Amino acid sequence: MEKIKKPFLNKRKLIEKKRSAHTKDLIETLNEFTINTQLALLEDAFTSYIGIHEQLADPDEDGQQEHIDKLMEVSNTYVTLKADFLESLSNLTIGEDRQTIQQNIRLPPINLPQFGGNLDEWYSFKDQFETMVHNNKDINNTEIMYYLKTSLVGQASTVISSPQLITQKLGSLL
Repeated sequence: MEKIKKPFLNKRKLIEKKRSAHTKDLIETLNEFTINTQLALLEDAFTSYIGIHEQLADPDEDGQQEHIDKLMEVSNTYVTLKADFLESLSNLTIGEDRQTIQQNIRLPPINLPQFGGNLDEWYSFKDQFETMVHNNKDINNTEIMYYLKTSLVGQASTVISSPQLITQKLGSLL
């Protein structure tokens, strides 16, 4: 009987320590592999605990109520911890699904603003062009000039005649 009782107590301690070591905040930081591994270990410990508990159960024993109370306590700990692991695993999956959906969404291209020379429209054009093109660190000066040239229409397009001159004056234009 003593050979069975020691593993029984060890499994109970393991489940209780897992609960105290794995707070909900900590569980939310774990990756999918770690959560699945912890779930498997928890499941194994609880299954062993239940099996040993059944071997130790003696309906005629005076301390039976104490065993039942401990079983309830360990069962509640197991259920709470397993629920936390599964919830975190579910949140990981939902997060991955959202990221996949966001990557698959194809929005129509945003057309660059156009400026025809009307001074009332200059500040609006300038703000949009700077935000979309000029302040973009992935676009070099030559590309900025190309986009600027294609954005100017009508009278405004005649201002840019030499790309080299404009590249030198780009800072003062915008």
